[in-house]
Amino acid sequence: MMQPEDLYDIVHRKPFQPLRVHLTDGRFYDILYPYNNVVGTTFLVIGIPEPNDPMVAERTIKVSLDLIDRVEDLKGASPSVPR
Repeated sequence: MMQPEDLYDIVHRKPFQPLRVHLTDGRFYDILYPYNNVVGTTFLVIGIPEPNDPMVAERTIKVSLDLIDRVEDLKGASPSVPR
């Protein structure tokens, strides 16, 4: 299981670096903005930004930290709103 402190440091590093969260079942989620994500002691909430305002989450996805296989940087990616 990924430790919440380690995940928090990755999600909130300065300057922000877009990242991809890989789950043990093969799914993955890209975090392209730092604003709408919450790291809890046993979960990660990933905010999917509103297309016209990335500061506001259109919806969220809650993932158990037990399901996170790895996190990787999206080098060369620039923040963008997912479609």
